[in-house]
Amino acid sequence: MGLETDYIEYGVQLSLAVLGISASYLIDFSTPSTLLTLLFLPVLYGYTAYISRESFNKATLTTLITPIFGVVGGITALLIIPYSIGNILVSMLSGGDQFKDFYGSTSIPLLITGLIIGTSIFAYGAANPEFKQDKVDSAATEISKITEETIERTGMLENQKNTQLQSINRTAKAATELTIQKVYNKTNPQRETAESLEEARTEVPEIIYQQTQKQFNQKQVDLSNRIKPIFKDMFGGQKFFIIIPLITGLTYSLQPLIGILTGIFSKIFLKFGE
Repeated sequence: MGLETDYIEYGVQLSLAVLGISASYLIDFSTPSTLLTLLFLPVLYGYTAYISRESFNKATLTTLITPIFGVVGGITALLIIPYSIGNILVSMLSGGDQFKDFYGSTSIPLLITGLIIGTSIFAYGAANPEFKQDKVDSAATEISKITEETIERTGMLENQKNTQLQSINRTAKAATELTIQKVYNKTNPQRETAESLEEARTEVPEIIYQQTQKQFNQKQVDLSNRIKPIFKDMFGGQKFFIIIPLITGLTYSLQPLIGILTGIFSKIFLKFGE
């Protein structure tokens, strides 16, 4: 019976790891539904935490076969680390059969996994300047586009423009009013002149407002081209090392979600195991 259980554990570990890595090849960030293939990771972690609730389980070592998929490159190559090293760390740090135990088993593994991924990207970028430059350019383009779209959706620029136009309109009215009052105080304008001044009271601020609005519309701000150089300067050259804490932080920020899913799948496996 024990040998049978071992075979099952080895088989499930290998199957989940290979399926998860293979499915990652289908990931397309422009199609959010393809991200569902990432669910294989918490399923694997959930099963690992379940079979390792008493001690480290050697069956998790079978996931070390996943590096053969590294030739595929891209996101698949990066996911090898959480599917292999991360999975083994989950087994090492698991203990207990409560939800909080399963949840907590992913905390340190994700932190270490993020650190390894960030360091790997930095090392590869340092050894291949063309790769680094290409990735920085691509990331800068995508982030600037996303930022521009977000600002446009929230209407921040439109609100700012309206606020400036209102301020200019108030200033124009005040300046016109002050000028007219000066004319009345200094001179005694004839009837025709007085009528012209009264017309100017409303027409001049309106003309200034329209001219200013026209200039705003002609000078469309290209946020994308403004944000891109800032991002390139942030990550370009020797500053590329910032990718390590950035990737580490982003990976660890997923811990609550992955931890909850791991806990849920672990409880499901525990239920079926009983």
